[in-house]
Amino acid sequence: MRPPLPAVLAGAALAAAAAGAACDRPPAPRPATAEDLAAYVADLAAGDPDAAARELAGWPLDRQLWRRTLVEPYRDLWDEVAPEGRLRALGGALRRGPVTARRHYADDPRLTPGQLWLRWALPTLYPSFVVEIDGRPLDTVFLHDGVRWRALVGLDERIEARVRALDPGCAAHLAAVTASADCASAAWAVANATLRISGEAGRDRVARNCRIAANLCGKRSP
Repeated sequence: MRPPLPAVLAGAALAAAAAGAACDRPPAPRPATAEDLAAYVADLAAGDPDAAARELAGWPLDRQLWRRTLVEPYRDLWDEVAPEGRLRALGGALRRGPVTARRHYADDPRLTPGQLWLRWALPTLYPSFVVEIDGRPLDTVFLHDGVRWRALVGLDERIEARVRALDPGCAAHLAAVTASADCASAAWAVANATLRISGEAGRDRVARNCRIAANLCGKRSP
Protein backbone atom coordinates (compact mmCIF):
# COMPACT_ATOMS: atom_id res chain seq x y z
CA MET A 1 0.00 0.00 0.00
CA ARG A 2 1.43 3.37 -0.98
CA PRO A 3 1.83 6.04 1.76
CA PRO A 4 -0.44 9.10 1.45
CA LEU A 5 0.88 11.84 -0.82
CA PRO A 6 1.47 14.34 2.05
CA ALA A 7 3.72 11.79 3.77
CA VAL A 8 5.68 11.27 0.54
CA LEU A 9 6.10 15.02 0.11
CA ALA A 10 7.17 15.43 3.73
CA GLY A 11 9.76 12.69 3.35
CA ALA A 12 11.12 14.30 0.22
CA ALA A 13 11.33 17.65 1.99
CA LEU A 14 13.25 16.11 4.86
CA ALA A 15 15.66 14.41 2.47
CA ALA A 16 16.20 17.67 0.59
CA ALA A 17 16.82 19.52 3.87
CA ALA A 18 19.32 16.91 4.97
CA ALA A 19 21.12 17.10 1.64
CA GLY A 20 21.21 20.88 1.88
CA ALA A 21 22.63 20.73 5.39
CA ALA A 22 25.31 18.33 4.19
CA CYS A 23 26.23 20.75 1.41
CA ASP A 24 26.45 23.62 3.90
CA ARG A 25 28.70 21.66 6.26
CA PRO A 26 32.37 22.67 5.89
CA PRO A 27 34.60 19.93 4.50
CA ALA A 28 36.69 17.91 6.94
CA PRO A 29 40.17 19.40 7.35
CA ARG A 30 42.84 17.86 5.15
CA PRO A 31 45.39 15.86 7.16
CA ALA A 32 48.71 17.65 7.56
CA THR A 33 51.44 16.41 5.25
CA ALA A 34 55.23 16.32 5.15
CA GLU A 35 55.10 19.11 2.57
CA ASP A 36 53.08 21.27 5.00
CA LEU A 37 55.66 20.70 7.72
CA ALA A 38 58.59 21.51 5.42
CA ALA A 39 56.95 24.80 4.40
CA TYR A 40 56.20 25.64 8.04
CA VAL A 41 59.79 25.05 9.17
CA ALA A 42 61.17 26.95 6.17
CA ASP A 43 59.01 29.94 7.09
CA LEU A 44 60.27 29.80 10.69
CA ALA A 45 63.89 29.63 9.56
CA ALA A 46 63.46 32.57 7.19
CA GLY A 47 61.46 34.75 9.57
CA ASP A 48 62.08 36.87 12.64
CA PRO A 49 64.06 34.95 15.31
CA ASP A 50 61.91 36.29 18.14
CA ALA A 51 58.73 35.21 16.36
CA ALA A 52 60.30 31.80 15.75
CA ALA A 53 61.17 31.47 19.44
CA ARG A 54 57.58 32.24 20.39
CA GLU A 55 56.36 29.63 17.92
CA LEU A 56 58.79 27.01 19.23
CA ALA A 57 57.54 27.63 22.77
CA GLY A 58 54.22 26.13 21.65
CA TRP A 59 55.75 22.92 20.31
CA PRO A 60 55.69 20.80 23.51
CA LEU A 61 52.54 18.78 24.06
CA ASP A 62 50.27 19.73 26.96
CA ARG A 63 49.45 17.02 29.48
CA GLN A 64 46.11 16.08 27.92
CA LEU A 65 47.48 15.73 24.38
CA TRP A 66 50.54 13.87 25.70
CA ARG A 67 48.46 11.28 27.53
CA ARG A 68 46.03 10.95 24.63
CA THR A 69 48.81 10.43 22.09
CA LEU A 70 51.66 8.47 23.68
CA VAL A 71 51.67 4.80 24.62
CA GLU A 72 52.68 3.23 27.92
CA PRO A 73 55.12 3.51 29.63
CA TYR A 74 56.06 6.87 28.01
CA ARG A 75 52.65 8.33 28.82
CA ASP A 76 53.64 8.85 32.46
CA LEU A 77 56.80 10.88 31.73
CA TRP A 78 55.13 14.24 31.06
CA ASP A 79 56.01 15.66 34.49
CA GLU A 80 59.68 14.70 34.07
CA VAL A 81 60.29 16.29 30.68
CA ALA A 82 61.97 19.70 30.73
CA PRO A 83 61.94 20.97 27.12
CA GLU A 84 63.48 24.42 27.57
CA GLY A 85 67.09 23.50 26.80
CA ARG A 86 66.16 21.45 23.77
CA LEU A 87 63.91 24.22 22.47
CA ARG A 88 66.87 26.63 22.55
CA ALA A 89 68.98 24.08 20.67
CA LEU A 90 66.27 23.54 18.07
CA GLY A 91 65.91 27.30 17.64
CA GLY A 92 69.64 27.55 17.07
CA ALA A 93 69.42 24.79 14.45
CA LEU A 94 66.90 26.73 12.35
CA ARG A 95 68.76 28.11 9.37
CA ARG A 96 68.03 29.13 5.82
CA GLY A 97 68.48 26.30 3.37
CA PRO A 98 66.58 23.49 1.72
CA VAL A 99 64.03 22.01 4.16
CA THR A 100 62.68 18.51 3.69
CA ALA A 101 60.25 16.54 5.82
CA ARG A 102 59.15 12.92 5.72
CA ARG A 103 57.07 10.45 7.68
CA HIS A 104 58.68 9.01 10.79
CA TYR A 105 59.28 5.26 10.43
CA ALA A 106 61.35 3.02 12.69
CA ASP A 107 63.27 1.47 9.78
CA ASP A 108 64.50 4.82 8.44
CA PRO A 109 68.34 4.66 8.50
CA ARG A 110 68.61 8.47 8.55
CA LEU A 111 66.89 8.87 11.92
CA THR A 112 68.94 10.09 14.87
CA PRO A 113 69.03 7.78 17.92
CA GLY A 114 66.58 10.09 19.70
CA GLN A 115 64.15 9.98 16.79
CA LEU A 116 64.31 6.18 16.87
CA TRP A 117 63.53 6.19 20.61
CA LEU A 118 60.59 8.52 20.06
CA ARG A 119 59.09 6.13 17.51
CA TRP A 120 58.60 3.66 20.39
CA ALA A 121 56.54 6.23 22.31
CA LEU A 122 53.94 6.55 19.54
CA PRO A 123 51.26 4.11 18.40
CA THR A 124 52.05 1.96 15.38
CA LEU A 125 51.65 3.95 12.13
CA TYR A 126 50.93 7.16 14.04
CA PRO A 127 51.40 10.07 11.56
CA SER A 128 54.56 11.63 12.96
CA PHE A 129 57.24 13.40 10.91
CA VAL A 130 60.92 14.33 10.92
CA VAL A 131 62.66 17.30 9.31
CA GLU A 132 66.07 17.98 7.76
CA ILE A 133 67.46 21.45 7.04
CA ASP A 134 70.20 21.52 4.44
CA GLY A 135 70.61 17.77 4.97
CA ARG A 136 70.97 18.04 8.77
CA PRO A 137 68.30 16.54 11.02
CA LEU A 138 66.27 18.80 13.26
CA ASP A 139 66.54 16.42 16.19
CA THR A 140 62.96 15.98 17.31
CA VAL A 141 59.75 14.39 16.05
CA PHE A 142 56.74 16.40 14.89
CA LEU A 143 53.03 15.72 14.94
CA HIS A 144 49.99 17.82 14.10
CA ASP A 145 47.26 18.21 16.71
CA GLY A 146 44.61 19.30 14.19
CA VAL A 147 45.38 22.99 14.72
CA ARG A 148 49.14 23.42 14.81
CA TRP A 149 52.45 21.58 14.70
CA ARG A 150 53.74 20.11 17.95
CA ALA A 151 56.91 18.16 18.80
CA LEU A 152 58.06 15.57 21.32
CA VAL A 153 60.69 17.93 22.66
CA GLY A 154 62.79 16.53 25.50
CA LEU A 155 61.28 13.04 25.75
CA ASP A 156 64.34 11.41 24.18
CA GLU A 157 66.57 13.11 26.77
CA ARG A 158 64.37 11.79 29.56
CA ILE A 159 64.55 8.22 28.21
CA GLU A 160 68.35 8.42 28.09
CA ALA A 161 68.51 9.92 31.60
CA ARG A 162 66.44 7.09 33.03
CA VAL A 163 68.69 4.44 31.46
CA ARG A 164 71.90 6.31 32.34
CA ALA A 165 70.88 6.62 36.00
CA LEU A 166 70.45 2.86 36.15
CA ASP A 167 73.43 1.78 34.01
CA PRO A 168 75.71 4.29 32.19
CA GLY A 169 77.19 1.52 30.06
CA CYS A 170 73.76 0.47 28.94
CA ALA A 171 72.97 4.06 27.97
CA ALA A 172 75.89 3.81 25.53
CA HIS A 173 74.17 0.84 23.85
CA LEU A 174 70.96 2.82 23.64
CA ALA A 175 72.80 5.75 22.03
CA ALA A 176 74.28 3.33 19.47
CA VAL A 177 70.85 2.20 18.28
CA THR A 178 70.40 1.80 14.54
CA ALA A 179 67.40 1.14 12.34
CA SER A 180 68.47 -2.51 12.11
CA ALA A 181 65.46 -4.52 13.28
CA ASP A 182 67.47 -6.62 15.73
CA CYS A 183 69.33 -3.67 17.26
CA ALA A 184 66.22 -1.48 17.43
CA SER A 185 64.24 -4.26 19.11
CA ALA A 186 66.97 -4.81 21.67
CA ALA A 187 67.24 -1.09 22.42
CA TRP A 188 63.46 -0.82 22.71
CA ALA A 189 63.52 -3.65 25.25
CA VAL A 190 66.12 -1.72 27.28
CA ALA A 191 64.01 1.45 27.34
CA ASN A 192 60.79 -0.40 27.99
CA ALA A 193 62.23 -2.45 30.87
CA THR A 194 63.87 0.63 32.40
CA LEU A 195 60.68 2.69 32.34
CA ARG A 196 58.68 -0.19 33.80
CA ILE A 197 61.26 -1.22 36.40
CA SER A 198 59.94 -2.52 39.68
CA GLY A 199 62.12 -4.27 42.27
CA GLU A 200 65.09 -6.56 41.80
CA ALA A 201 63.43 -8.67 39.14
CA GLY A 202 63.01 -5.53 37.07
CA ARG A 203 66.70 -4.67 37.44
CA ASP A 204 67.63 -8.18 36.30
CA ARG A 205 65.42 -7.75 33.25
CA VAL A 206 67.13 -4.47 32.38
CA ALA A 207 70.59 -6.02 32.78
CA ARG A 208 69.65 -8.94 30.53
CA ASN A 209 68.30 -6.62 27.85
CA CYS A 210 71.44 -4.47 28.11
CA ARG A 211 73.62 -7.50 27.39
CA ILE A 212 71.52 -8.33 24.34
CA ALA A 213 71.75 -4.72 23.11
CA ALA A 214 75.53 -4.79 23.61
CA ASN A 215 75.77 -7.71 21.20
CA LEU A 216 73.30 -6.45 18.63
CA CYS A 217 74.05 -2.72 18.59
CA GLY A 218 77.84 -3.11 18.47
CA LYS A 219 78.90 -0.83 21.31
CA ARG A 220 80.52 -2.16 24.46
CA SER A 221 80.31 -0.66 27.89
CA PRO A 222 83.18 1.76 28.71
